[in-house]
Amino acid sequence: VARTARRLYGFVANARTVAVRVRRSYGRESGIVRPPVDVDRFRPAARREDYFLFVSRLVPYKRADLAVLACSRLGLPLRVVGDGPAGKDVRAMAGPTVEFLGWREDAAIAELNIPTGIPLLHELDDAFAPKVPGGRYLDPEAAIAAAEAVKNQGR
Repeated sequence: VARTARRLYGFVANARTVAVRVRRSYGRESGIVRPPVDVDRFRPAARREDYFLFVSRLVPYKRADLAVLACSRLGLPLRVVGDGPAGKDVRAMAGPTVEFLGWREDAAIAELNIPTGIPLLHELDDAFAPKVPGGRYLDPEAAIAAAEAVKNQGR
């Protein structure tokens, strides 16, 4: 593989993290071409609605279960956009404050009233890999504590 890598004209990575992996694996530098992101399509909502929003493919490693569990236990409203192999399990643990919107086109997601506050999310590096396996909240108690802090904001 290394011999073949030396014969290539060049490498292109989509992020610094990937460029580091190329250098480490093949001993070659690579250019970086970042993926396009249309940041203008998301705008603050004209009216504020208090709810959490979880947008993701529902696969186990993205830990939608933690967001659903935390919001269900605290009685906080959560909207879940997405579907996937873990969808059935995540729906089974949801309380009455969790609403599943299913899969949506990007344009439909942009039209949602994006909430403010602390999101329940996975922090990704510039190569779109999770910085911390399991996301920001590593266990249900931590997720519940973080959601409780948001619930009490402004009181």
